[in-house]
Amino acid sequence: MQLLRLKYLFLSAGFMLMTVLIGCKKGDGSLDYGFAYIYMPQSLQSGNTGIVYTVPSGYDSATYNYKIDTPNNKLDIMLGVLRSGKLPNDAFSVDIITNADTINKAIADGSLVQNPDAGDNIILLPEGYYTLPQTVNVPNGQYQATFYLSVDINQLKTLSGKKAAVAVSLTNPSKYQLNSANSETIVLINVDALQLP
Repeated sequence: MQLLRLKYLFLSAGFMLMTVLIGCKKGDGSLDYGFAYIYMPQSLQSGNTGIVYTVPSGYDSATYNYKIDTPNNKLDIMLGVLRSGKLPNDAFSVDIITNADTINKAIADGSLVQNPDAGDNIILLPEGYYTLPQTVNVPNGQYQATFYLSVDINQLKTLSGKKAAVAVSLTNPSKYQLNSANSETIVLINVDALQLP
């Protein structure tokens, strides 16, 4: 009985291997496939709930998700635009906007609270404290681009003891389509955890 099962297992494995080898043609791996969707990779961060992108994140200054622009006294938070699918890498652009309603709703329903015991004090990052590019351009031959949420360090220091949040969204792509589930990221800045100069 055991020998019969073993023979059946080897025979099944052999048929599956032949099916795979016969079914795949040389060059199938280089064919265009998938859907071309534009999204923010930060909206997919593991360990976070939903679309929350916590700053700081990383193990040390080499892996932090921000950098300090000392000459301009700015905290530059790294964000990005990415296009999925294996297609020709044609140039495209996408506009960047913020959405205060997303943050106000999340504060009201408590969904941004990460540590209830610590009494998270979460506020909307005031508009005058930061800058964002209006548009991000992804050049021909590329499928991604990085951009920065630049926050004034002096103004950020006035928020000591708080976590400041801003919702950054992609809109109006010049080509391809937005992945609506991953085109917005809530950036949640833990001011006291930053290594500010």
